[in-house]
Amino acid sequence: MDPYAQQTIYHNPQYTYPNIISQSTLQPPGVDGHSRLPSPSNESKTLISELSDPLFINRLKKKLSKIRRHKKWRTCHVKRLQSVRDERQRRRETLHKLIDEWRTEWIAKELASKREQARRNEAIKRVEAADQKKLRHRELTQLLEKVGKLRDIRRERLKREGHFFPEEDNEFFSRVASLSNAMKIEQERLDKEHLQAVQNKREEGIEEGMKKQERERDLCYEYWHQAEMEIDCLVAVRRQWDAYLVPPSAPGASRIPPTFVMPAPPANYIWASCLQHGGENA
Repeated sequence: MDPYAQQTIYHNPQYTYPNIISQSTLQPPGVDGHSRLPSPSNESKTLISELSDPLFINRLKKKLSKIRRHKKWRTCHVKRLQSVRDERQRRRETLHKLIDEWRTEWIAKELASKREQARRNEAIKRVEAADQKKLRHRELTQLLEKVGKLRDIRRERLKREGHFFPEEDNEFFSRVASLSNAMKIEQERLDKEHLQAVQNKREEGIEEGMKKQERERDLCYEYWHQAEMEIDCLVAVRRQWDAYLVPPSAPGASRIPPTFVMPAPPANYIWASCLQHGGENA
């Protein structure tokens, strides 16, 4: 048996197929279909009359124009807000950059100040250590001199009594004398070191004073010559001066500043005559 026999469709000549397409649908729309169209209702008539009204059309045009203007304004407003945001972001970045530069400069100044202070403290410590060593050396030198004097007095007394002194005693005191000479050399070195430390401290003070005067002078110079250094400062100064410029016909225009304090009249006629004659001579 053929497996595809169940899917085979056979035509029956005795079967009558229904007429799916009616005769009315085959007629042209202008013959019978148009006669069966529903008549326009009152709402449709009202709508048609409103749409054909010139006032309604004008109102509709105005509304559409208003919508277009609002849309245009909204687009411009969004662009304006975006430009404001961009400008604010740019100012914020510029401000952060200036803050970072100031912070870097401030940190550098603080580090330099700390190094300078550490150097000063080290110089002060060296001076104090040199003073202590010098004082200790002076005390030991005085003690050695007193011991030497006491030894000489005792030797003289023992010599008169007939005592004999061995050579080792002379060797010991020769060593003491050499140590005394070494201590004198050390004393001279300490004196030089002390003088050098004092001189360095004095030079540091002079240098700091010169730096302070230079900073003050630089600030004053920068203030009075800022227009010659930067074009932005020149424009700012020029705008400040231009703010006071008005036409001669402007009300209240004068070459005298409004904050100028007028001098008091002369106290007596003598001073008034001096001013009068002085003005005539000028």
